[in-house]
Amino acid sequence: MNIAKNTIPNKMVKANSRTHKPWITLDILEMIRHKTDLYHAYKSSRTLENWTNYTTYKNRLTSEICKAERDYYGTISDKFKSLEASKLLWSVLSKLTGKGSRGIPTLSNNGVLVDKDKNKAELLNEIFVNITKDCTHPDRTRKLSILTSKQFTSLELTSEEVQTVLQSLCIDKAPGPDGITTKLLREAALEICVSLQQLFNYSLSTGIFPMEWKQSNVTPVFKKGDRTDPLNYRPISLLPTVAKVFERLVHNHLYSYLEENSLLHKNQSGFKKGDGTVLQLIRLVDDWARSIDDPDISCTAAVFLDVRRAFDTVWHQGLTYKLTRYGVGGPVLRWFDSYLTGRSQRVVINGVASSWGTTTAGVPQGSILGPLLFLVYLNDLMDLPCKSALNCFADDTSLYNSAKTAQEVVSTTNRDLHLVSTWFLDWGLQLHPDKCKVVCIKFDRKNVQLPPIFLLGKIVEQVSSYSHLGVTIHRSLRWTEHVQATTSKSKKLLGVLSKVKGKLGRHALETAYFALVRPRLEYASVLLGDLNCTASRMLEQVQYHAGCLVTGAMKGTPSPTLLQELEWDTLSTRRQYNSLGIMYKMTNGLVPPHLQPLIPSTRGAQSSTRLQLRNNTHLHVPRCRTQTYKTSFIPHTSSLWNQLPQAVKDARSPAVFKRECKKHLLTPRHQQTYRRLGSRQDNIYTARLRMGWSQLNSTLNKMKIKDKACACGASTETAQHYLLHCPLYSDPRNNLSSTVEHLVQQRPTASLLLQGSATHNLAINKQLSGALHTYIATTKRFAAP
Repeated sequence: MNIAKNTIPNKMVKANSRTHKPWITLDILEMIRHKTDLYHAYKSSRTLENWTNYTTYKNRLTSEICKAERDYYGTISDKFKSLEASKLLWSVLSKLTGKGSRGIPTLSNNGVLVDKDKNKAELLNEIFVNITKDCTHPDRTRKLSILTSKQFTSLELTSEEVQTVLQSLCIDKAPGPDGITTKLLREAALEICVSLQQLFNYSLSTGIFPMEWKQSNVTPVFKKGDRTDPLNYRPISLLPTVAKVFERLVHNHLYSYLEENSLLHKNQSGFKKGDGTVLQLIRLVDDWARSIDDPDISCTAAVFLDVRRAFDTVWHQGLTYKLTRYGVGGPVLRWFDSYLTGRSQRVVINGVASSWGTTTAGVPQGSILGPLLFLVYLNDLMDLPCKSALNCFADDTSLYNSAKTAQEVVSTTNRDLHLVSTWFLDWGLQLHPDKCKVVCIKFDRKNVQLPPIFLLGKIVEQVSSYSHLGVTIHRSLRWTEHVQATTSKSKKLLGVLSKVKGKLGRHALETAYFALVRPRLEYASVLLGDLNCTASRMLEQVQYHAGCLVTGAMKGTPSPTLLQELEWDTLSTRRQYNSLGIMYKMTNGLVPPHLQPLIPSTRGAQSSTRLQLRNNTHLHVPRCRTQTYKTSFIPHTSSLWNQLPQAVKDARSPAVFKRECKKHLLTPRHQQTYRRLGSRQDNIYTARLRMGWSQLNSTLNKMKIKDKACACGASTETAQHYLLHCPLYSDPRNNLSSTVEHLVQQRPTASLLLQGSATHNLAINKQLSGALHTYIATTKRFAAP
């Protein structure tokens, strides 16, 4: 680090206490000072000459500022073309809207207000550290059997591995306490990989993790609730970058070892490759929908557990004991013990750090190994002899069972909750009974209450719906409530975009919608199946508003016309596309083990056959007694699958299937480059003309605002009339026709002007677009949108 400081040029920049708009350059600031001088000259000697000099220069300055602002937003729009990560998009939008991330407000500690950064950092660090000290752990471990004859007792890394990880580092990540940046390590990957390999292997062979790499800067992240309550923050650790490189290498080997030996429970979906929240929810919802469809089942009790500070309270000795169960031993086990113990942290707020504190439990949030080690710690929970189905996504735990009578359901649930709560007590994790909820999933529309269900001596509250893994689960498995929550959040995001709709170009706004809003609308949308019209319309309405924002379309523009202009598909069609992508993976055995029992059999296949043959891809659609099950993922998507052409179903890989399925279902995007040419205002005018819903009288007449006749006397003022025939604009049209004929050797048509020429290159189309924009501006037919 010292060598880097001595050899890499550094420049000290003094920050100006006054903040200016980002487009106000040093040259503009100099012009502002000169304008002030001219004004003072006029004030001291009020002559006509001084006033003329001042006003002339002032107008010139205003013009320069406007140009600088346009150039700035043009640069921002260009940046959006290369931005894919939502985090970067949010960073740009925050600057544009003036709403950056909110800092830590004044905190309330037992009624005492804490407002200074140093004091806030000390308070939060004390809370974070004390959480680990307050953990109560048993004096002995429960005797559990060794699960494998395999051994993971030694590990030797190669320089190639180290170099690969170094070169994959993201340069935007903040450094840890040592100040070594990811950019420095990535740039020097080839030169330092051998040295780091030797250092890492020495650490692994001796079983000692360097003390300096156990230090972390902690960023407090608000969860929910009262922002002034320090208990509503969780710690995210910024670790030394070299330590994280080391962790990534060890993680890769440990994860491969656990997966190859099938040691991680199939019902744990968190932090596992090829698995995720949506795949687990598909199985849960399918189980619940089938229970509703089964006339012999009275109801299903689904209990959602809340674990208090799960990652921060992992018992270190218990974790190393569990690693032993999975064959980890020798120097590698000692290394993990060294990695976990003796860690220290400090909270940093606005560059102000607290004093150091030592943690005695937990895995560091923000680390690479932490999530995997937590899976190891929680793994045997799902081995409990429960009659209920027990599933986890990291610490988000659900437990459910179905039976003929409500009494039987409750009896089984109470028994299994006792087993689960005992396990948590034995391993030093704390359940939060007041935050745990139970949903009685039942076909009956009446909100039937089950007999009491108990957890740690307290009655678990029964609710009609619960948000689990980001999806609102209603007792009837209807999705209206989930759609309402989704659309509400999406509209807030559109509100952010609407504040910059006049400053960003069409492509930038579209990119922001694709990256920030549509993923929220489509999260877990495959669960919705054949969604009812009302809920589907709510989702489509949000996309309609987004389309109007992107194109500048007028209110009342028909939705099919707007989607055609954007070359977007309905969200309903996209749900089908995404559902079929998962079904392809299921039918080809590319899903996690917990989903494989759901794979539909093929028609004509024996009932024991789970995977289809490539020459027999027609799926058996389950018989459905209720609409709830019929519209759920498996029956609905199986029907969609059977409608696909055989060539699409026979795709040799998921990537090929997506490509072919996209051709079959989705709208190709051919015209977007031409439609983005020109300024934002030009885009809006031409888009409205293309959609046939503009400020021309033919449109205003449909809106019952005025007569459809043109001011020239023509019976109807359409886009065709305005562009090609209206005598009020003969001179601008002559210039337009001359330009078009010169460019493409044909007379202009409305289609050519509004859609561009498919037979000419981009340069020609840019000139066509420019000629049209000049015509529109010269005619002054439209007011500014």
